[in-house]
Amino acid sequence: MEWISGSFIIIGAFFIFIAGLGLVRFPDVYTRMHAVSKSMSMGIGAILIAAMLEFASWSSSLKALLIIVFLFLTIPVTSHIISIVAYFLKVPLWTGTKIDEFSKTN
Repeated sequence: MEWISGSFIIIGAFFIFIAGLGLVRFPDVYTRMHAVSKSMSMGIGAILIAAMLEFASWSSSLKALLIIVFLFLTIPVTSHIISIVAYFLKVPLWTGTKIDEFSKTN
């Protein structure tokens, strides 16, 4: 069980590293928000699964599962709202952006 939980920790750390790399490397706030929200959800989820496997008690597993559900419900909504606010505050798009679908609806 330690090997399985250790592999989940390594997978989670990899996804969190990818999120940090995307935060540094991507050109604008919108692509950065996408990288951070997707990768952090997967990374934190994998680390919490490792905690569920390692501690193996009902109370800690239930708490970790509730945290995973809460994060998977709130992180996409939060990143979407932050992106909309950034768009309305006229945060510039990357110069390589080809389609601005949100401007077509307004």
